Amino acid sequence: MSTSIDIKSPVKAAVKVKRETLGVWIEIPCVDKVGTCTYDDLCVHSIPANRTCPKTFTDNDVPCRCPIPKGTYTIDPSIELQVEMYNYFSAYSGKYWAHLSLSEEGVNLITCYEVNFVIEDHKPKTINDIPFVELI
Repeated sequence: MSTSIDIKSPVKAAVKVKRETLGVWIEIPCVDKVGTCTYDDLCVHSIPANRTCPKTFTDNDVPCRCPIPKGTYTIDPSIELQVEMYNYFSAYSGKYWAHLSLSEEGVNLITCYEVNFVIEDHKPKTINDIPFVELI
């Protein structure tokens, strides 16, 4: 990501998510702020100031909360992210496509991203094993 401006609250985000089911891409509706949703201020959903940013972010000097200073930020697109999905994780397994657009107060477009990713069920051996999301 490269930005010539400081990104600060409020940052409106429009997210569209689709899942491949039997060869057909089906849009995932917004349920409990997950899926195809619009967020009035993405900054309020960032990592809280009292928590450490994920190692992938800190290793690459990428901010994980607002404000984001102007600059260029890069994370390897083949990263694996751990997510906490305790119930019915296998129900979420599959191929996904997502499009994200960010704008200042819903007016000035900041950036757009498109990503394909796979959620895999690794059948945890214990309750402490956390499945992961792999970006492809």
